[in-house]
Amino acid sequence: MSKRIAWYLRDAHNLHYFATMRPYLQRYMECVPAHSNHLVLSSHSAEMKHNEYRGFSHLFSVGEALDDFDLVVTPSWLRPDEHPLSTPTIQIFHGISDKPFTIERDFSRYNLVLCIGQRQLDRLRATPCNQSLNFELVGYAKFDELIKPVCVFPDSKRPVLIYAPTWTKGGFSSIQRFLEPGIVESLVEHFDLLIKPHPNIFNPDRPYYNRNIVNRLAQLDTHEAISIIQAGNILPYFASADACIADVSSAGYEWLWFDRPTVFLNPNPQRFIVDDDNPSPVHLWQAGEICNDPQSLVDTVTKLLNCDCYSATRKKLLNDSIYLPYSCNAAVRGVDAIRTVLND
Repeated sequence: MSKRIAWYLRDAHNLHYFATMRPYLQRYMECVPAHSNHLVLSSHSAEMKHNEYRGFSHLFSVGEALDDFDLVVTPSWLRPDEHPLSTPTIQIFHGISDKPFTIERDFSRYNLVLCIGQRQLDRLRATPCNQSLNFELVGYAKFDELIKPVCVFPDSKRPVLIYAPTWTKGGFSSIQRFLEPGIVESLVEHFDLLIKPHPNIFNPDRPYYNRNIVNRLAQLDTHEAISIIQAGNILPYFASADACIADVSSAGYEWLWFDRPTVFLNPNPQRFIVDDDNPSPVHLWQAGEICNDPQSLVDTVTKLLNCDCYSATRKKLLNDSIYLPYSCNAAVRGVDAIRTVLND
């Protein structure tokens, strides 16, 4: 019997949601061709035509009630008015976040939670309402596919630096410090620079949207040594970079897979101090150099490119945080778990 599956994005701006969802969706469509799959949005959006949806845009379904489907799979935390009353729901996380407002949410209403790694599961269970989660450890499906580098600066011989800030909710983003006068200008004297902000930074419908930040990024994009990336999947750009500047973004955990130098630009040196305590929002900062002053970014990156002593720590954090990170079959495990919920 054919069943209807809702792969719930909420908003087509959520390119990072689709990047996580895509390997599962593709695998599921291959394994269970009899079922109908739908990329469900709450409303129409111009972003539905984004290149990342190529090959999948025919699956878009707008405004349907989630209870009209046989299963809901989503990388979003469903709000109370979205959570279906009777339809089974499965959570697939769109990243490994150390931000407390993600970990402390109530996932107890989900029929199944696909966890990226043991540390994520342990942190979820530390919240009392999540202690009895129905879960599967599956790994990180975005690592399953061959990651092909995107060569943005083909004629340059300089190191490529990628900056991957999170969005501005909760004061976790370093982007305003990074965009202070003179910082970017000093970096591009020495490096080619990829800037890949969190997709929410570009979404005018999200809280904390800042038009000044978007305008400044557009201005920087005209520089020959700078490229602003608007994409859900950062991995091909990571593959082309020699070093990364991160903050409290889950992208920092994806960068661990490449085992290359990392600088963490501190959004608030009075608030964030590195430690190895598991619940810390800056737990990942053990994996590289911390930069408390944006004026010293050039020196810090140069130092790391010349002498990087964090490889062993990065590898440990990767394996602690991502289940079988190099196995290339996380989507297989995930789809097998999804099929048990539907009794396929």
